[in-house]
Amino acid sequence: MLPMRELLISAFVLVVSLVPVSEARALILRNCADEADPPYDIVCPAVDIDGHVDDVYEPGTTPSSFRGVGDPSMRKDPLHDEIYMTYTYPFINTPGGTLIMGTKINYATSEDGGDTWDLVGTLWDPVSDVITVHYEVSESTEEFPGYWNSEVSNVVPIPFWGSTYWIGARLAWFLDVDNTYENIASSSWRLLISKSTANNFASLSTAASQSLVGSLAPESADPENDVWIEWPSFDVNLSALDEDVGHCDFWGEPALRWESPWLYLVLRCFAYDLVGEENVWDSEGSSLYVFRTDDVAQSVTNWSWSYVGKLAGQDEADELTPNTEGEKNFNQVDIFEDSTGDLLAVVTPVVHDDQYNSEIHLGCQIVEIDPLATPGFSRNFLGFLKVRVGLGDTTDGGPNALPTGPGGCTYDPDSSTGVLSIQRIITPTTFEVHLRKTDIDP
Repeated sequence: MLPMRELLISAFVLVVSLVPVSEARALILRNCADEADPPYDIVCPAVDIDGHVDDVYEPGTTPSSFRGVGDPSMRKDPLHDEIYMTYTYPFINTPGGTLIMGTKINYATSEDGGDTWDLVGTLWDPVSDVITVHYEVSESTEEFPGYWNSEVSNVVPIPFWGSTYWIGARLAWFLDVDNTYENIASSSWRLLISKSTANNFASLSTAASQSLVGSLAPESADPENDVWIEWPSFDVNLSALDEDVGHCDFWGEPALRWESPWLYLVLRCFAYDLVGEENVWDSEGSSLYVFRTDDVAQSVTNWSWSYVGKLAGQDEADELTPNTEGEKNFNQVDIFEDSTGDLLAVVTPVVHDDQYNSEIHLGCQIVEIDPLATPGFSRNFLGFLKVRVGLGDTTDGGPNALPTGPGGCTYDPDSSTGVLSIQRIITPTTFEVHLRKTDIDP
């Protein structure tokens, strides 16, 4: 285990149910089910990805306790018939009897508008590495072998002169082989941005990446213990671009949006305050912020970013979940246009729960948003948020009750699936996620 005082975060985000609502603030609880059986309200059948096999313990065929399909991102190629979907694949390997947990990004395609899906392969595999820790007092070092894992990806196509170029973003983090998923070294967290070659989605897998970090990554030394962690270099510290985001320790949950000549990047800020010996979540500061670049024609490693503004935060999360108390903000986000051209965001309000020492997901909500050049959630003439689709929260103690509450959705108007969601199943010994379609078009 890496010897450090770290923020310990679990960022795997998951989902459940949907129903259209008016622009009022009150939301109605809706859950997804395999069949229309009370107290469920809508049927959300599982999405089968031909070729996908859940992780098993090796050697053997026993399903691992960390498996499934999570964090989907779905986009249609604007010049071709394919719809591409990336997703997080959680796994456990047991080489030589040693338990190693991790995540990678797989991708699937559909050539019939989302009716069927075929696994193509892994887009971003874990990458082995050895991290050196320097102990300044003893003037000694220690090496920790492990893997850089990827999760929570987002993709967007850019059409240019008859070809499609793809931009992909994902969260990457390091986990040494003696640690577990719950103990990720959060100073390792970084966003990786890649650009494909023309008409070659798969080239994202080997494309060069730009590394984006927050204020925590450059400060690798622990002044109390005189420990310095030798992380790989980064390209851009987003938290240094503007004082509004200087408090953001690291960034995650990317969403991409192309509006020529700008590539917009919406990110969730992870902010913490040190209270005594504990890092406490800063719910007010952990909001959604917008950045952009117009350097997409250049090599991705040379892109420069500028800060645009705040998309949403604690006030909007409170307004979307009036029946739930606690300190709230947002987790995953996805940005898209509906069939009429209106700009929408699907967001997951979250609240921290001390009992589970985790974020509780309060549903997926699809809201109209202002142009990203002047970001914000749109409001009607009464001042209410323009909610297209609302998920009920999980305070009824039903089948999606805490801590397995809903969260994390994606949508593309060209897919017959409607909004895609994830349902997670959590027991004392397992963490399992399932991809579901809702047939809901916001």
